[in-house]
Amino acid sequence: MFGLRFLLICCLCAVCSWAGTAPAKEGGSSKGDDRILFIGNSFTYFNQMPLMLQGLAQASGAALTCRMQAEPAATLQYHWDRPGQGKSRLEDSSWKYVVLQEQSSTPVNRAQAMKQYAGLFGKLIRDKGAMPVLFVTWGYREKQDSGGVDGEMQKVLTLEYARLAEETGAMLVPVGPAWAACMRQYPQANLYLNDGQHPSVLGSYLTACVFYATLFRKSPVGLPGTMAAGKQVICSIPEAQARALQKVAWETSRSFDGKKFLEAYAAEQSRMVGKEELKPKLTRDLTYDALVALVGKPSQANTQARTFQFGLRDRVTLLAVFSPEMKLHSAGFYSEEAGGSETVDVR
Repeated sequence: MFGLRFLLICCLCAVCSWAGTAPAKEGGSSKGDDRILFIGNSFTYFNQMPLMLQGLAQASGAALTCRMQAEPAATLQYHWDRPGQGKSRLEDSSWKYVVLQEQSSTPVNRAQAMKQYAGLFGKLIRDKGAMPVLFVTWGYREKQDSGGVDGEMQKVLTLEYARLAEETGAMLVPVGPAWAACMRQYPQANLYLNDGQHPSVLGSYLTACVFYATLFRKSPVGLPGTMAAGKQVICSIPEAQARALQKVAWETSRSFDGKKFLEAYAAEQSRMVGKEELKPKLTRDLTYDALVALVGKPSQANTQARTFQFGLRDRVTLLAVFSPEMKLHSAGFYSEEAGGSETVDVR
């Protein structure tokens, strides 16, 4: 499996070699074009998504040139620290928009690193006279057989990007929320490759449509689903599928509001139990049913091992192990934001 995935990534890197090696002064653009630089990784370069966006814009009569600096699994830190990567491309040319796409799990596991380097990029982007744009990525596929977007992962991804946008004034492009909306409306839509992470051609096309709708504030409905760059066909999506994806992109772009999302998240958090509030109640007399009454149903459960995970306020997870009588035996906390764990002295 690893070998096949590695081969797939290598092949796609070769197809998209213009992403990482094109010189700063690229050809093919005309004076007056809006110029966009994408800084990211495989979620950006798979299926040549920026060229899809360029094709959508040109089909609508807009002058747009898209370029990208993208490497497999690259983080924003990688693009900032490594010579010749995203920071260098940003400094060597002029752009109207610069799109920042963090590595897919970094906002979940290392939110502070994302915040630090997105902040550094954001300042440099503004110093160069461009607008920073945050690419809200999608959660991994929830189950191999269902194809649905992992709702909890999507919530955290959207949260961290929305927080960044609020702090930096960057523009949000709600791709992940559009993927989730698409999977709710069209459960059979195949947005993922078999690995449950990377985008299929349909997934990349939906992504390009969300970018078009957000950047141009226009509906992509009616634009082509088939596009080519020279003699190379980038995508060939049947009209009915293209229209469905375009509608989802437009509806999500119009309805998504980062500030409202943060307000709703804060309201949800206020109803949840916090770690310090719960800790004194974690005794050997605490039953499973009593714990559920306190914090709600578990997010994950291994009933045979009597081990359960519960979500608490501020992205803290409680891991609780119960005795055969379903009384608390041991417990511990894990903070996703702080990245630390704490064992509870259950007495």
